[in-house]
Amino acid sequence: MISFLSYRILNNNYHQQSNILQTLMQRSKMYAWIKSPFL
Repeated sequence: MISFLSYRILNNNYHQQSNILQTLMQRSKMYAWIKSPFL
């Protein structure tokens, strides 16, 4: 049985990873938009 504290830590790690993925996707979108401004 996973304790509540370790569950909270795992949840925080998951949210941090998803935030990093979101920022990376936003950066790639901005980079593609800058590369092709006519779109």
